[in-house]
This record gives sequence, structure tokens and C-alpha cells, in this order.
Amino acid sequence: MRNRGLRYIRFTSVVCCLLVALSTVPASAQSTSANVPPSNLLEKDPRLDRQVTVDETGISLKGLLRKLSDRKLTLSPEAHFAEQKVQIHLNHRPLRTLMSALAELLSGFWEPISETKGYQFSQSATAQLRRRRWWSLFMGERDQAMAEIRAGFLQYMRGSASPTQYSSTDPATETEAIQRMRAERDTSHDLFAHLPSDLQEQLADRIDNDAYLSNSQVIGGSELIEGSLIAPMPDLPQSTQDAVAAEIAANSTAPPPLFVPTYLCLHNSGIMLQAFYLDTSGQTHGQAQAMIHGTPSSNTALLLDQRQLAIAVLRLGRQTSPTWKELAAFQNSTVWKNDRSVERQGPYRAPPHRSQMLAWLASKGHLDLVADYYSLPFSAWSDEDQHQSLRQPVKTELDCRAAEQDMSWKRNSDNIVLFRNNRWYRDDYLEVPDDLLNKWAKQQEEIDQDNPRVPRGKHRHAVTVLVVVLPASNLG
Repeated sequence: MRNRGLRYIRFTSVVCCLLVALSTVPASAQSTSANVPPSNLLEKDPRLDRQVTVDETGISLKGLLRKLSDRKLTLSPEAHFAEQKVQIHLNHRPLRTLMSALAELLSGFWEPISETKGYQFSQSATAQLRRRRWWSLFMGERDQAMAEIRAGFLQYMRGSASPTQYSSTDPATETEAIQRMRAERDTSHDLFAHLPSDLQEQLADRIDNDAYLSNSQVIGGSELIEGSLIAPMPDLPQSTQDAVAAEIAANSTAPPPLFVPTYLCLHNSGIMLQAFYLDTSGQTHGQAQAMIHGTPSSNTALLLDQRQLAIAVLRLGRQTSPTWKELAAFQNSTVWKNDRSVERQGPYRAPPHRSQMLAWLASKGHLDLVADYYSLPFSAWSDEDQHQSLRQPVKTELDCRAAEQDMSWKRNSDNIVLFRNNRWYRDDYLEVPDDLLNKWAKQQEEIDQDNPRVPRGKHRHAVTVLVVVLPASNLG
């Protein structure tokens, strides 16, 4: 057959590549060493006597400070701090009280822009270095883990089929189900083994990060083709086409003639290789898959949520690497010391909707509250939850909710309750800036404007994944 070359189409999600500089700030460094200027700097400014009532959820600092500014006073954040989001429920308080609370919450400080113009809000160098340090450690471990997993994928595709994941029995007494599982495993391996070597390399390299973005465990097996390679069947070697046909025949229950795919879609989920059979319209007609687990250390190091890593460090003891010890110290740290005895035990479950829960706390507990804001996974917070009363003393409720949300809280000298995410150093780089989120939502709304099934005005909160189609000439 005339070789027309493989025309691979790459589907990728928008990925933020984080290049973080090394720093020497230890994990035990105090994360809330707020460099608040001498109190008389704000106390002596009569413009800050102005009473403010603020009820905002998920607003950026640049948006908040713009609202708080007037003709006589300009408040602005430093550029790198502008997209930090906050949640505030404050009733009739002096502006300086809110400014002091923000500085204490976010490890920030206010500096005069000029004698009369206003103030700029900046984050302390200690906080910035702590954030860079964690990302430097994490990305280093991640790169190493990805290399191990990639090598495992190539070894599988270029070697023999991996051992079965079920008990071996005498062939004479094997059940039909186990025999079928063995056949599926062997034909799936033959398919991946007969891929061209360059395609094997690309598939091993293209690990879909979504499998490692879970808050609790590695997940995989999605039928989404995002991050996949798509090859027209006629462009593949005859040996690959024969292996695909054999795999379809071995696992098909449909009568002849068997489905002949137009495209082969290959996906690497991080723990599983998958091959989907597509028709001319892109519809899937079956798949082959192979579970390939990386080493336990690889899977643990790739998780953004590092509770499992902290547990692994306890188990490994002296055998733990210095990097893992430092990452575990980050994970075990809290911004402030609260009563953690109320922390829930058992399997991890996403906590209730954080911003709604905090608004409920502020309302039912009659609290002035200032908190950071991050778009984190959550379980449903119902109308019934929203209308329930506090069932325990306020301090106990605050301790319980802080432990549940992996947060810390304190009541400052102005009787304002501060809530801070214990993993702020991680989540600062994961939060999508408002300007970019609004841009994506607008683009998606334009795409869906003729789709009657998509409610209008919902795109601001619905944009989660973007798919970009790149021409073959752009692929490395």
C-alpha cells in the first residue's frame, strides 16, 4: 500500500505551564508573616474612617479595591497580586479595618502610593517564596514520576503482555469469563504492540493530566478524546490494521460483517492506554484498553492533593526522600492553629460548597467575615442546608468547618473572622483569573448561541474544559 504518512490530529486542553524558580525557604517558614505597616500609617489617614458594607464572593483584589476607591482615595494591588480572589461579608465597618484584615489574611502590606493619592497592596516576600518553593518541589517530583510512567508504557507496548490482574487457575477449570479476559488482554496488547514506533513514542509522551488532578485519587478511563491522537486507518501499516481487526473480532458479539473503523483514536489517561474505533462522523464503536499502573511513588507524586504523600512519608520513615519530607511538612502545616480534633475520619469526600457555607456561617453566626476564595471541588449545599441554624457553639462550628475544608480561621483584634485556605501556596497558581474566565465564557456562549439546550447566562460557571485542534504541522 502506498505510504501517505500518518496524519495525526492532536486534541489538547488548555494547560498552564508553570515555570517556578528555586528558593531556599523551608516548609516550616511561617506562611502568615504579614508585613503590616505600623498601625499609625492607616490610623492617621482620615479618609479610611469611611464606613463600608461589603458583600462579595469570588471578587479579585483589583475588582474589590477599584470598588473601594473614590475620587479622594485610590487603592490598588501590586500586579502579581491583582487576581487573588476573596470572599467578604462585612457590615458597616471603617475602611481601614477591612484593609488591615486583608493584610493579615493574605500576608500582605499596604504602602503609600504618594502622600495624598492612596495605597498599594502587596504580598510579603516570605509568602511569595513559600509558594515558589512548593511548586519547585512538586514540579521536580512530577517530572520524575512522568518519566517513570512513560517508560512503563513503552515497555508494555514493546514487550510481552503484562501479567493478569486475576488469579490463575487450571485451564481445564477456568471459567468462561476469565478465558474471555485473557483473550481481551492479549488482543489489546497485540494492537498496541503493532503500532508504529513513532506513534508508540507519541502515545507514551502524551499523558493526559486530567487523570492526576483528582482531589483524592488517580482516576482514569474516560471516553473523552481530549489529549488523544487520531490516525486515519488507511494511513496505518497493514500489520496495525490487522491487529485492530483481530481485536474487534475477538471482542465483538455482533453478527458479520464486523465494523471497520475509519479512524483509530489513541488515548493515554496516565494509568490506562485506550484505543477507540471511530466512524466517519467521529462516533465511537468499541474500544481496546490496557491498565498499566505506574509505581506507587509515581502515582502519589503526581497528585496535587498530597494527603496520600503525607501518609506515605509516615509509612516510609527514614527511607523517605528529603523532598518528600519537605512536601509532607507543607501538607501537614496549617495557617493558624485550630482545634483539629473535630476533623472527620474515613474516606475523603469533597466538602460542602465553601463560599455558600461561609455565607451561611456569616449570616447564622452574625459574623463579619473575610476569607480567600478558590474554585475547589465541593458536594452539594442545598436550600435546606442554607436555612438551617447553627447546631453548636460558634467556635465549635468554626473549628469543624475549618477542618472539613482544610482551612484555618482566627478572630482578629477588630472581631473579624478570617478564613484562610491551608493550601493557598498551591491553589494560587491553579485559580483561573476572572478576565480569562470571562473571555472563555463569552467564546463558549458564542459557540452555543444557536443551541436551544444550553441555558443563556450559564457559561461563566460552566466553562471547565477547552479543546484546541492543532494542525499536524504543529505537532512535535
